This record gives sequence, C-alpha cells and structure tokens, in this order.
Amino acid sequence: MFVIKNLMFSVMALGLAMTANAQEQTLQKEEIPVEITSFIEQHFSSTEVMNAKKEKDEMEVSYEVELQDGTELEFNENKEVVSIDNDSPLPESVIPPLLLDYVNSQYPGKKITSWELDDNEQQLELDDDTELVFDTGGNFIREDD
Repeated sequence: MFVIKNLMFSVMALGLAMTANAQEQTLQKEEIPVEITSFIEQHFSSTEVMNAKKEKDEMEVSYEVELQDGTELEFNENKEVVSIDNDSPLPESVIPPLLLDYVNSQYPGKKITSWELDDNEQQLELDDDTELVFDTGGNFIREDD
C-alpha cells in the first residue's frame, strides 16, 4: 500500500512539474507571426482575430487563434496550420485538393467543418459528424462515425 501511495504521489508530482513548465502567452494582433496573419487574411478575410496565444512546453511551440466567426486554428512551431475547426463549413481553399475532391465525389452536398494534420494522417469532419481519415499524401484510409 505504501508503494502504491508513493507511486501515485510521484506521478502527480511529475504531472505538476510538466504543467509548470508549459507556458501560455496571450498575443496582441501585432504580435501574431506574419505567416499566420497571412494565412488568415488569405483564407478568412471576412472575419477578425478574436484571441491568439502562443504555447510553449519542453517539446514544442504552438499557436492557437480563434476568429470572430468561431473558427479555431492551430499552427505548429514552423507556423504551419495543423488544425482548423468550426461548426460552419470551412473555406474550400484551406482543404488539400485531393481531400476536397474525395469529399465532393463520395459525399456530395456534405461540407467540411474540421481538418487536422497529425504526423501520419489527415482527418476531416463533415457537417453530419462523419470523420474521414487520409494519409499525408491525400489517400483515403477509412471512415469513422
């Protein structure tokens, strides 16, 4: 019992230490990196930035931006978009062409409300909550309901 309590305490302490090392910084509009503002101006010109923050932990830096229309964007440390989410349809210009073509041919009339890029795959969510998974080359892998 003593060993279990010590183990639990150690795990909790480690979790607190990792959280303490993570840093979150709210960014003013003029502090948002130009690569990110250019992306937003190109694809979301009809809305404004509501909130932006930079997050740092021991492993990586990321940027999170929330737009007035409810769109949430995440960018990696290279300032490349890795996630776009909204309850409304996303602009087609932000979706990789192969994925957009697949959705238009296999799910006519459906709109894309979310796109995410992970290490090995891209994920889309449609307006009916269907989730589609593709490899990084744009090849369809599977559908998740």
